Amino acid sequence: MKTILILLVTSVLLFSPDISYGTDMPTNSSFMDLESSIKALQLYVKRVRKSIVTVVVYDSSGIMRSGSGLFVDREGRIVTNALIMKDAYSAEVYSETSHYEQVAILSKREDFDIALIQVKANNEVPIELDYEYIIELGERVVVVGKSSDFRTTVSEGLITAKNSIGDISDFIKIETAGGILSYKYSMNGPVINMEGKVIGITVKDVSGFEEEGLFYRDYYGEVLNAVSVRSIKTLLISPYHIESLHPAGTKIWSKWFFRKINEYAISSFLSLYRLGFTTVVLIVFALICVMSFIQWIVSKFRKKHRF
Repeated sequence: MKTILILLVTSVLLFSPDISYGTDMPTNSSFMDLESSIKALQLYVKRVRKSIVTVVVYDSSGIMRSGSGLFVDREGRIVTNALIMKDAYSAEVYSETSHYEQVAILSKREDFDIALIQVKANNEVPIELDYEYIIELGERVVVVGKSSDFRTTVSEGLITAKNSIGDISDFIKIETAGGILSYKYSMNGPVINMEGKVIGITVKDVSGFEEEGLFYRDYYGEVLNAVSVRSIKTLLISPYHIESLHPAGTKIWSKWFFRKINEYAISSFLSLYRLGFTTVVLIVFALICVMSFIQWIVSKFRKKHRF
């Protein structure tokens, strides 16, 4: 009798569908949720990566820096960071399908690190920006960008703080856990929510936010700053101050050479002036001013007709 009772209890435990073996054990539905979440992230990254570019900038000394950008229309306008474009002498843009050696800066907002540049786009895929989207605290987001070797980078995290500063609609902090889906870790690029919408652009830190005391606590991951797409809307519709950069690959050594010539010429003029050749110095100086003015007019004309 005792043996029969033990067999009955064992069969109930083994075959009952309602028995739970602990809250830590994942069910089939949780595995399916995880799989669908990964597939959704892969879809969002695949969708947005066609619109993300690598922006490579050179200053007058030939020093290079790079960052990510995002096509926002079919006219070739790209939103990137103002810090990347600072003191730019020449620049080039690499998309998934094309390489652009001629870049123009349309406008910049250095106070919150956003710049609008343009290339002569060739069938690029822009991203539609949702200016009405309201960012929520605790929202899960993904940051997708491009590395200096043109590979896609991806990080995921949570929005842990947001605030309005001046005319910045939403300045947000994102705690990221690292790279996902076998991609390298992303430090800059568009911010995408779990609906696949671009809701922000990563930027440098903006003064005034940390003083609010919204983000002082222990955290051992990476922290990224971003502004909402609502904050860059004014940049897209405001009047432009177009600055056409030199074509990528322009010999920067020539600029250095002429700068050195100018330095030596000035020192020579000063020496001649001290020796008493005042008239000669004035005549040469006047000729240089006239030639410089003509060169300035020609350069302005070229820039105006370059784009």
